[in-house]
Amino acid sequence: MNAANAKASLMQKFTQEMKEFVVIYLYLCILIGAFNTYKGLLMAEYHVGYFVYGYALVEALILAKIILIGESLGIGNRFSGRPLIIPTLYKTMLFALLVLAFNIPEHLIRGFLHGKDLSLILHEVIRDRYEILSQVVVMFAAFIPFFAFGEIKRVLGGIKLFDLFFRSSATMQSASS
Repeated sequence: MNAANAKASLMQKFTQEMKEFVVIYLYLCILIGAFNTYKGLLMAEYHVGYFVYGYALVEALILAKIILIGESLGIGNRFSGRPLIIPTLYKTMLFALLVLAFNIPEHLIRGFLHGKDLSLILHEVIRDRYEILSQVVVMFAAFIPFFAFGEIKRVLGGIKLFDLFFRSSATMQSASS
């Protein structure tokens, strides 16, 4: 393969990964935004101000990158030959645990940025443990359809899955004949 073909292939791979990243990022933005809206409405019931949408965009960005890196490293491919529910739930569990693992450093960084010492930050992590756990549970539930679609895409192929969702059955039948 010459240099031009290698460069074109690299650009094609970059474009494909960026498309996947944008889809994951948008999904996570909607999910985390919905979770934060729910949390804000719940806090408003108790007259507590709550507004963290900017942070949610950054969190979605980081989680999307973690998911892409995890998938490129083959995390969760262990059960690829099994019925789709098994790799779907396995990946869901792994990435929900990654959300949990990401949550602790997130609290540390946020605390340090606000000038808090380590003991106060750890106290806040312990205090917020139910909030952290609820976020992991919500992400687990939201990752099930996300990874299910990924597994279906792996089996059927991206074009077929796209066609199933975005083309009419009459258009698909005429294209296949």
